[in-house]
Amino acid sequence: MDELIIIGAGPMGLYAGYTAGLRDLNGRILESSYTYGGQVITLYSEKKIYDVPGFQVLTGKDLINNLYLQYKRYEDNFPLHLNTEVYEIIKKENHYIVNTSSGSYLTKKILITDGGGKFKPKPLELDNELLQDNILYSVTNKEMFRDKDVIILGGGDSAADWALDLKDIAKNITLVHRRDKFRAHQATINEIEGSVNILTPYVVKDIIGDAKVSEVVLENVNDKSIKNIKTDYLLVFYGVNNTKSNANVWNINTDKNGIIVNTLMQTNLEGIYAAGNAVSYPGKLKMIVTGMGEIGTAIGAITNELYPERKTNNLYSSMLIKE
Repeated sequence: MDELIIIGAGPMGLYAGYTAGLRDLNGRILESSYTYGGQVITLYSEKKIYDVPGFQVLTGKDLINNLYLQYKRYEDNFPLHLNTEVYEIIKKENHYIVNTSSGSYLTKKILITDGGGKFKPKPLELDNELLQDNILYSVTNKEMFRDKDVIILGGGDSAADWALDLKDIAKNITLVHRRDKFRAHQATINEIEGSVNILTPYVVKDIIGDAKVSEVVLENVNDKSIKNIKTDYLLVFYGVNNTKSNANVWNINTDKNGIIVNTLMQTNLEGIYAAGNAVSYPGKLKMIVTGMGEIGTAIGAITNELYPERKTNNLYSSMLIKE
């Protein structure tokens, strides 16, 4: 029987695997996706992050790679199971049965770090969209856009940030938004004005091309005029659709912001904890640094509950790891 099952292998799940291994716990990490890293690696792989303590700047990919390498120290304690979706959690006396798409597991404790559910980019919603291999919803390699014509769709921070990041790499950048006013930070918009072709208010009417988009047909929202623009790549940043976790199905109390937890990251169900963007409590901030602190709190509480007699539960990592 596992001591702890971690649901979700995003940044918080990877850090939880490391932290639990550091506390000499054993179990496994279950991830419904084909890869680890969660929303950060799926949507923001090349996006720069500036608020991770100890790093002036790093990309989403850098963050996940570092967390994964850190987790690898205790990979034997917490093997990672990809493409494994949790369908059902059943309470049995002093443990839980976790039924998944890959089988059933027994565990004493559960920590939910699924970020509040699965995230999928909102599609362009054109009939021939799936036939084009140069319509992208995330950036994994900025160099592929070097000296290329790129159209970016969207009015939020992701669209504006990528317009800024790619403007010195791509040959031409066109940023298209359906409204005159952007949701993105005005400072970013100010920085790209003059170096990026900004078109508002326009929507995509059609795309031209067989296996690749060669031209995008735009329609002005106000006067219905049409504008055709040639492109090598079409980046779509319309936001994400959030497929919520099964917390309610598992009888875990939630509110509009997520899973309700106390100061120890405990849910209403004994032995089930949650941390990261999945949780809700007064003053909750959805930040990486906040989630990491919540993981430390949760793993500490779980360790103390499993092994109250241990004198090493609250020791610093420098005292636990001998190299």
